[in-house]
Amino acid sequence: MKCLNCGRFSWRFLCKTCLFGLSYGEAGKRNLGDFSVYYFYKYEIVKHLLHTKHRLCGSFVYGALANLTFARFGEVLRGGVSATDVTDANARETFGKFVALPVDDKNESGYSHTAVLARSLRCEFIEPVFGKLRAANSVKYSGKSLEFRRANPRGFSLDTSPPHPVILVDDIVTSGTTLREAKRAVESAGGVVAFGLVLADAES
Repeated sequence: MKCLNCGRFSWRFLCKTCLFGLSYGEAGKRNLGDFSVYYFYKYEIVKHLLHTKHRLCGSFVYGALANLTFARFGEVLRGGVSATDVTDANARETFGKFVALPVDDKNESGYSHTAVLARSLRCEFIEPVFGKLRAANSVKYSGKSLEFRRANPRGFSLDTSPPHPVILVDDIVTSGTTLREAKRAVESAGGVVAFGLVLADAES
C-alpha cells in the first residue's frame, strides 16, 4: 500500500517518516469571542488526510493523528510538554476534571471521526462521553459560505448537564459556527464549556 501523505510504499496508511513530520504541527489558538479553540495543525497541511473521514481508512488516519496530538494533550495540561503547549498554563488548576464531548459523533463511514479524537483524550482527569451532543440537522458545511452556515444551524441538543467543564472536540474550526452552536447547547443544558479542541484551523 502507499502512504496517504507522501505516496511512498508503506505497511501502514501513514509511513514512519510522515508520522514523525506530523508530530511537529503548527499548534495555536483561535479566539471565538469569549471562547478559545486550540488546534494542532493549519488546515492546508493536513486537509488531504482529513478528507479521509468519509472513507473507512479514515478511522486509521484519524487514530494516528489523534495519537500524535490529542493523546498528548493530558501531558500539556500537566505542564510536561512545552513544545506543544497550546493551552493556558493554569487550565487544569482552574477547571480540575473535564468531560470531552465530541461534536455530533454519529457513526458515518463505519466510525465517528470526532469520537476517535475524543477517545484519545481519556486520562485520569478527562472523561470522554459519547452520543450526547448530536445535531438534529445533518447539513454539511464543507465549502459553504458563512451566510449559509448561519442560515442553516445544526440544531445541537444535550439532554443532561455535564458533571464537569466540557472540552468540545471536533476535527476542524473554520468560521467557528459549529463550535459556537455546540457551546450554546451545552450551556442551555446547564453545563460549562472550558474550551474547544480541534485537529486543524481552517481560518483563511
